Parts: sequence; C-alpha cells; structure tokens
Amino acid sequence: MLKLFISPDDRPVASCPILRLHRYLRSAGSYDFAAALEQKHLPKTVNLLTNAGELILEHPLEEVVMSDYEALRALEEHNFDLLFSRKAVPVAPMTFTLAGVEHSTGDTALWDDFIDFFGKLTESTPVGVTLCVTSPMQPTPQGFAALMKALGWSRIQGSAFKRIF
Repeated sequence: MLKLFISPDDRPVASCPILRLHRYLRSAGSYDFAAALEQKHLPKTVNLLTNAGELILEHPLEEVVMSDYEALRALEEHNFDLLFSRKAVPVAPMTFTLAGVEHSTGDTALWDDFIDFFGKLTESTPVGVTLCVTSPMQPTPQGFAALMKALGWSRIQGSAFKRIF
C-alpha cells in the first residue's frame, strides 16, 4: 500500500518525526521525503505532485498494514507537526505503569525522542502486556493514542493500552 502524506499548508520543516516513527512501524518499507529533507519546505498539498512524501506499507498481514495506515492518517489529521514539524515539538514528562510497574519518560523533552522512547519500550515488551498512562498524555491524548497504535498497541480503555503486535 502506498501512503501519500497530505500537507495541510505551506510550511517550513525543521524536523521529520516520521523518520523516527518509520524505524518502528511494522509495515514500513521504502519512502520518499525529499522535499522535507532536502528543501526543508513543504508546499500545501493540492494534487499528487504536491504531496508531502510517500511511504510504502507492506506486511504479510493486511491488519498490520491497515493499522499502520490508520495510525499515520490519525497523526496527519490531528497534528501534522507530529510527522513534519515546523519546529521541535515539546513534550512534558509522562508517567505510566507497564505490567503494573511504575515508569516515567524522564527527561525526554521532544516528540522525536518520545517516539524513540516508546518505540524501544515496545520492542522490549511482549505482546499482551498492558500499559496505563497515569499522567496527561503527551503531546495530546489523540497524538499519543495514534503513536501507540503505530507502535502496535490497542487502546483498551481511556488511558490503557495493550500490546497487540
């Protein structure tokens, strides 16, 4: 599946959190984000030629491809800066329990690093484990839920997520 990214406006690009997220997407294939990476600028998307970038999604399980696509689309619609940032997106420290044990994001202060924090946490967490957020979700509840979905977690209730992939 080809995911074309839709820029909602003409914008400078200071960072590309999508590149961090690409490391952890289960269906991530090749990509082209040349305009954002080389020109540090994205035009407003008005047709196929002005898309913000493209990413091939491929996996033997269709449900994994669709889950990743839905998560990327949610990030794109909720806050495009969570994929292609005009400036670094700050996040506040967040606390959570993982399998009943208290944890914190510590001094992680930027969205790009937040993606790495939860990406690495996901890689070391077995399928079926529950994570419960015990402080405000960062950078927003919708943004955090979309990130967790992209990493293979399912929201089971409020601020609780279960690793499904």
